[in-house]
Amino acid sequence: MKRRLPSFLWPSLVIPMAMFWARGLHAQVYPLYPEDTVRVRAPHFIGGRLQGTLAGVTHDSLAIDVNHRKILIPIQKITSLQVARGETRDTKKGLFAGAIAGGLVFGLAGVAAASGQQDEGSFFVLSPGQVFLSGLVGGAVLGGLTGAIIGSGHTSNHWVE
Repeated sequence: MKRRLPSFLWPSLVIPMAMFWARGLHAQVYPLYPEDTVRVRAPHFIGGRLQGTLAGVTHDSLAIDVNHRKILIPIQKITSLQVARGETRDTKKGLFAGAIAGGLVFGLAGVAAASGQQDEGSFFVLSPGQVFLSGLVGGAVLGGLTGAIIGSGHTSNHWVE
């Protein structure tokens, strides 16, 4: 006999799941203000990405100040526009970069240090793979902590499309 979920519990499961998945679906409009830092991509007009401060907006173009030079970009040519809204710390980037670098360095250093040691009379002998794995884990933890500390001191712009 199959057990079924009572019908009064279905909304309590479906509604939170729908709210979680629809979190990024709502549209947010971020207004543009003069002196905002913007990144504009208009490949058929400027050949790439341009970053500067917003000098003004007309009905058909954006004026962007780049190195004290005003550039007018037609709105039809713009494929993406991003606005800097505050700064964010690079703790996650530092954590991942430090964990990868530290894990590889400690893992390879452990294998190199243990390659000449083959004690047959010892009870506890690790294979090169085990030495690499233990160095990888230890190095990832130490490198991740170091990278997170260094990354938390570095800030970058938080870009909103």
